[in-house]
Amino acid sequence: QQAQAGGELTRLADHQVLTVVRTSVQQVANEASQQVYRSNQDVTKKYRYLATLDSRTSAICRSLAGKEFKYGDGPLPPVHFNCRSTTVPIIDYRALGLRPPEDVIGVAKRAAQGGQVPEYIKVDGKLKYNNYAEWLKGQSKEYQAEVLGKSRLPYFEKLSKELGPQQALARFVREDGSEVSLKQLQQRYGKPEP
Repeated sequence: QQAQAGGELTRLADHQVLTVVRTSVQQVANEASQQVYRSNQDVTKKYRYLATLDSRTSAICRSLAGKEFKYGDGPLPPVHFNCRSTTVPIIDYRALGLRPPEDVIGVAKRAAQGGQVPEYIKVDGKLKYNNYAEWLKGQSKEYQAEVLGKSRLPYFEKLSKELGPQQALARFVREDGSEVSLKQLQQRYGKPEP
């Protein structure tokens, strides 16, 4: 309510406050999940990084999506302001003498933004549940260009053929989480064929 009443002079400050609040809430939620996972290491030894499947997902979250980490060894969301990523525990149900959920209820489904379509679509849980790169590879060229940029799309296509989509997206991000420039992509991989 205060943000709406503030007018033009406080708009930027209000936006910044909302960003900090959203990020803080996400941090608390993810830390609580991690504490539950760590408390149950007899059931789970690793977690998987999950990123939101839409065009606003950051480069760092796109590159981390689907990767598995031992507790205490990997990155935890939020990795940037307004981060919407989360984690899920990896559970070896068979080692516990249980049937995996997909054997009981079928393949898990996950919501994802459907390219240019504003509604959300279901994505096959086994193939694309955790992997942003595989999901992006299945989108239209126009949507891929919206996410990566028109000039970066040929690099994604080229590197996906050579390395697979997950490794291709990893090449777009530096170790510090920032995006590799187009000039650096050209230096590393040459100019892609039209």
